[in-house]
Amino acid sequence: MKETALAVLMYAADFDDRFPPAPVWADSVSPYSKSYLPDHDVFRCPDLDELGPGRYGHAFYARLGLQSSQELADPMNTPMLFDSTDLSWSAYGDLSLLPAQGRHPNGTNVVAFADGHAHATTVPALFDAMRSKSR
Repeated sequence: MKETALAVLMYAADFDDRFPPAPVWADSVSPYSKSYLPDHDVFRCPDLDELGPGRYGHAFYARLGLQSSQELADPMNTPMLFDSTDLSWSAYGDLSLLPAQGRHPNGTNVVAFADGHAHATTVPALFDAMRSKSR
């Protein structure tokens, strides 16, 4: 997720600090990643390997589509990419796509933020942090 987040930020740097269009975010940022290597598909959640090919598991936060990264009030607390129940390529939407029971240890989901950092968190902890930072 961290590598994909950095690819999104490199894309934005080349396009007047604007995030990619949400519906085609993965296609837009793939040239900025190592996704072209057959054994290094950074767009796939490794915990979905047992489901086979064609399942990716990461989504782009649709509110950021074409938005300027310079206009974000708090990039450190603005989700950009997250584990998703929509397993399709270039999935996008709001945070309701987060798996309620995370697919990683201790019920966590991985979230990458608009400043480029990523970490595992539970859904309640993510929303609590977002609420406390918006006050």
